[in-house]
Amino acid sequence: VFRSIIREIWQFGVTHLTIWGLSRDNFYSRSDLEISILMEIFDETLNELLSSKEVEEEKLHVRIIGRWKELCPKDLIEKIIRLENKTASYYNDKHLTLLLAYNGDDEIKNALWQFKNNPLGRQVPSVEDLHRWSWTWFLPNVDIMIRTGFEPHLSNRALMLLMADTHLYFPQIHWPDFSIEELAKIIDDFKNRERRFGA
Repeated sequence: VFRSIIREIWQFGVTHLTIWGLSRDNFYSRSDLEISILMEIFDETLNELLSSKEVEEEKLHVRIIGRWKELCPKDLIEKIIRLENKTASYYNDKHLTLLLAYNGDDEIKNALWQFKNNPLGRQVPSVEDLHRWSWTWFLPNVDIMIRTGFEPHLSNRALMLLMADTHLYFPQIHWPDFSIEELAKIIDDFKNRERRFGA
């Protein structure tokens, strides 16, 4: 599913795709066996991205956000750094961001800490200040958030600094059953919605 989505999504005019791979809390709540299997999957995915001709040809800019440097195995950390460095100069309106060991609370706390230690002449930070110091400072506001599965809710205040006018979709399928066809339906629905931006 991941391969299909990152290969096909750009045809819809999408410029930024963010996929939440694993939360920080999952590292502590899931079994050691499950985490080990997931790390193997992430390792395989990174190997594919590092060797992919499509990534190079399409100039896909890849970033990984979260506390992965603290929680992931050393060899996985090294591959993440290699991938980010390899694609750092790619700017072709195709940006892939992976959230790994990510938690929205962590991001907001970090932004507040950064603001406190880099004062801008005021005591209370604005939303713009927090965005400036957030891990996701380089991302635009989220247009569409898709949560697969059968539990229509958001988790860990994910990307909250970017959710001012986000449209939410909760397809009643699990991620392994998600498809580019399902994504096309969601994007088509989004394009036909009236966006009032709080008005």
